[in-house]
Amino acid sequence: MNAFESFTFSGLSGNSSTFNVRIGGLFSVDVVGTFSSTSVILQQLGPDGITFCAVPNINGSAAGFTANGAQNYLLPRGTFRFAITATGVSISVMRCPKK
Repeated sequence: MNAFESFTFSGLSGNSSTFNVRIGGLFSVDVVGTFSSTSVILQQLGPDGITFCAVPNINGSAAGFTANGAQNYLLPRGTFRFAITATGVSISVMRCPKK
């Protein structure tokens, strides 16, 4: 199945609202904002239904973004958000189609 899934956020200066990935797979995440010793970290809702945990990118880094850029993530179905300490952040999350 090549289902299209995408999420966008703009003008964020605090945690994003949650979003639900319905079909897991490879996702491209693009982040642009004002960074100064700050970060944007993708988090998944944990099994307790309360705690959010950092999600590592496909290279195994859970550091998230400390500057404008793009990273790829292999995401399961679930609830996610971005923990944001930067300002004026815009984020695009897009599922990469299978060939």
